[in-house]
Amino acid sequence: MATKTWTSVSAIGHLSLGQNVLFYLGDAKEWVAGIVRFLGTTDFIEGEWIGLELKEAHGKNDGEVKGKRYFTCQPKHGVFTKPGMVRAALAQSRTTTHRKQKRTGRLRPEIVVAEEGPPANQTPPPDLHSEPSQSPGAVQSMPLQAKAKKRELIDLLGGEDEVAKHKKASRDVQQKVNQMLKEGEDPASQPAIFQGIGLQRMLHMAEHFKQEFDKICWELEKRLKDHHDVSYTAAPIKSFASASSKVSTEYHGNCTQLKDVVRGTMVINSTEEHPPSLRDAYDILRKLVAADDILRKVNARFSRFSDRYQKPVGASKYRDWLFLIKVGDFICELQVNFKEAVEVKEAEQHKDYEMERLGTRKLLEASMSNDPSMVQLLLSSGRVHQKTMANTRDCHGYTPLHYAARHGSMAMLEHLLPAGADVLALDREGFPAIHHALQASHPKVTERLLDEMLKLPAAKLRKEPLASRIQGVWGAAHQASNPAMQGLVERFTELAKKCYTVASVHLHAIAHSGDVSAMRAAFARLPPEYVVLGWDVRGYDPVEGGDTEMLDLAILSGSAAMAKMVQDPEVHEGDLQLGCIHMHKDPQQIRKAVRHGQVARFRAYHKVKPPDAATMAALLVEACETEQLQMAFELWTLGGDSVQEALGTEAKEKLAELGGRAAALGHVDYLQLLVDAGVPLDHCMEGSRSMIIRAASAGRTQAVELLATARADLTTALPEAIGCGHGAAAEALLRRRADPHETWGDEPWESVVGQAIMTNRPEMLRLLADHGAESYTQEHLVFAEEEQAAECLELMRSHRAKGTQLEDQ
Repeated sequence: MATKTWTSVSAIGHLSLGQNVLFYLGDAKEWVAGIVRFLGTTDFIEGEWIGLELKEAHGKNDGEVKGKRYFTCQPKHGVFTKPGMVRAALAQSRTTTHRKQKRTGRLRPEIVVAEEGPPANQTPPPDLHSEPSQSPGAVQSMPLQAKAKKRELIDLLGGEDEVAKHKKASRDVQQKVNQMLKEGEDPASQPAIFQGIGLQRMLHMAEHFKQEFDKICWELEKRLKDHHDVSYTAAPIKSFASASSKVSTEYHGNCTQLKDVVRGTMVINSTEEHPPSLRDAYDILRKLVAADDILRKVNARFSRFSDRYQKPVGASKYRDWLFLIKVGDFICELQVNFKEAVEVKEAEQHKDYEMERLGTRKLLEASMSNDPSMVQLLLSSGRVHQKTMANTRDCHGYTPLHYAARHGSMAMLEHLLPAGADVLALDREGFPAIHHALQASHPKVTERLLDEMLKLPAAKLRKEPLASRIQGVWGAAHQASNPAMQGLVERFTELAKKCYTVASVHLHAIAHSGDVSAMRAAFARLPPEYVVLGWDVRGYDPVEGGDTEMLDLAILSGSAAMAKMVQDPEVHEGDLQLGCIHMHKDPQQIRKAVRHGQVARFRAYHKVKPPDAATMAALLVEACETEQLQMAFELWTLGGDSVQEALGTEAKEKLAELGGRAAALGHVDYLQLLVDAGVPLDHCMEGSRSMIIRAASAGRTQAVELLATARADLTTALPEAIGCGHGAAAEALLRRRADPHETWGDEPWESVVGQAIMTNRPEMLRLLADHGAESYTQEHLVFAEEEQAAECLELMRSHRAKGTQLEDQ
């Protein structure tokens, strides 16, 4: 039979949030039960403190001290204390508590009391599992907690079927969070500047964001309490040791990927009468994301939502709901979970998850540093999760096996492979571990991995993109200069053939991959009849929706080298007919590539079937009409003078239309193309603006200089630059003959100087005056007064006052 004994706590690191503990109440000289709600440093006194929520009103506060809130509880239930005044439960069987002590001269850990703690002869801690009659001061465990120990929380919630019923609610929360994101915003990274500042300083600077984050969460808690029983628990800032380890192993030294520096937990409480409910939980989630008015007060917003009840993590199926909140531009993490789940963090499920998480991180670290002994130790200590640990990935998708292969470590391989490491796992670039062994020229490791791959059933190898990637590895082995690697090529050929059921699928896949080395290996290593058979069969591309010859597939790969190789296989020792096309005979296929901006694909097509000048000119116009600037530039580069000659007046005007957008974006290469093509630079459709005006309005100085040098009409370009405050663009125009006295009407604002006054830009008045404009006249002064352009008025009056003084002298 199990019971609980109690051990003194010597440091806050031995505790966790939500943990049940005992606190020594000095006045009453007794131990009282409480729950850990805060761990870390405080503003009211130096040192590390434990914030407790006591079961009864023996405390001193409600979690707030000197105007700062650290957690929330009922009045007189909160207390802050040092570790020595707290005891934590230590699970132990009753039979062990009566064993005789060994003659070591040491006290058992569970009865050692720190010097600053209460006297050792005071009332012993109560047994939380005993009946009230046995211990009057005992805290009875709730029936709900007892049930939670007997079965998983997920069963209390109604099982997986009940979780699935709330998928729509989960999507609604996700959609609401997505609506808060800006276009192109990274929702889960810290500002890049912290990579330069460094991790240690980032952790220090996080203190400010933690204060704001906790303030938000306490406000959210207060609002939620109107309808739900919740409590927010703050957490200390992540320690440097933990953060450093995580950044090193999981993020390759990039501290901007660290999301949990500032974090806290919103706990959903429950009772016998009100058991945990998924319906209530999702209502809480909806209310959280609807409370954006609270977040706006401190310039904060939600940036990401992860529903780990719908998609549990790890082999232990750990579940919670996770929000990322940007406070300013700093990512903070808010977990939401049931009280039972938070308390289970002390039980086996979370310990398994923590062991798995920490073990995998250390395993990655050991494999990165080529430490076979540590790899062996970690795998042997985590037998339950060996396979998960052996296949963990870092931010680039590398597994421990990838690192072992790159190091050429047979010792690590012999530990990882029996533990279930997957030899077929692909990294972010799509390469299996054997690729790294081959590239680093480790023949023994390459052979060992090759042995493992050849043992696998063919069905496991016949999956894309794995099968295509294996062809690339085969090609690299074929071209390797290491004699030991050359000795493995025939076995690589066996592996490459095993990836496909028939010759046609095999050869078509190589062509479509664009990997020239793999095609060379096919010509050199495969039987000629096999290659010819694969070459002669026409395929079908489901994405493009058309029949394909080998050359079509090479073009689709976007590799001009592959296209040329397939067109002229005899050059590469391939005894085959000239490559032909089927799909790409259709002009619509080429037009589609142009419209979609598939530059590499068009480049491959042009290498083997270059269109005539008229077609290239038409395609150039089509690229411009679909705003494919890069494609247009490629067409112009490939076509050269012949395309310029083929362009008619109407085509050039169409090019000029896109030129306006290119000018606003600062796409100088494309603008140079237009200049070289003799496009009318001042052409614009009715209601539109010329290229140089749009460049000036956007402050694109290089584009302004290029167009001005090419003799574009500067009329109204200078007022645009002045009115928008683009000083560099305005100065570039003034240096290239723009008129600082330009007017276009009788109203005061219908002049260059008037634009500077109307937008209250004194620096522009100075610039215009330096280039000869009469910026400080009485007429302009009156206009500035009418426009209430205070800064311009101050400059003009100061200048006029100095002028008067000079006249008096």
